[in-house]
Amino acid sequence: MTRVNPEAGKYEFLSEIPDELIKATSSEGSLVGTGGMKSKVEAAQTALALGARIFIGTGSGSDKLVQILEGNGDGTYIGDDPQATVKNSKQWLALHSMPTGKIEVDDGAALAISAQGRSLLPVGITRIGGRFNADDVVEVLNPAGEVIGRGQVNFSSEDLAEIKGLCSEEARVITKTGKRQVVIHRDQWFSATRKEQL
Repeated sequence: MTRVNPEAGKYEFLSEIPDELIKATSSEGSLVGTGGMKSKVEAAQTALALGARIFIGTGSGSDKLVQILEGNGDGTYIGDDPQATVKNSKQWLALHSMPTGKIEVDDGAALAISAQGRSLLPVGITRIGGRFNADDVVEVLNPAGEVIGRGQVNFSSEDLAEIKGLCSEEARVITKTGKRQVVIHRDQWFSATRKEQL
């Protein structure tokens, strides 16, 4: 038995996956698959962020993989940059690291690290969750509580609690170092959205 939505449309190609598409997809599985379309689209979004191109569809016959690779698959091709790759460190952050804590940031910091390619500084941090050490990986949340990415921190949760919300000059006094007070360097950051320039 096949479930058909008369209002459904087919995408032959998508350069990226808009948030509206994820919200519109169902989490129900089909009779021949598991997880539903929503899980497939979410997995595709992660793969796109890592620079991969994706195909979601079906195939038949002994040459189905050749047909898909030649662009003749029965489904949707996603991604427009076959040369895009991600640094090994960012791949580790995205797929293999286990966050040990959370950092909540204000709107300005969220914009700076997600869309402007900047590092996270103490002044933009509003709240810290969990206990973590320097060099651990943490999730970063915007003021709405949404995860916007993850990164490797340069401070423990205890040290960060002392300097959160402070400008760099004030943070230097507390940490007693002459170095710039970068909490997460942009090279140790992976955005949860594909808008980040990898």
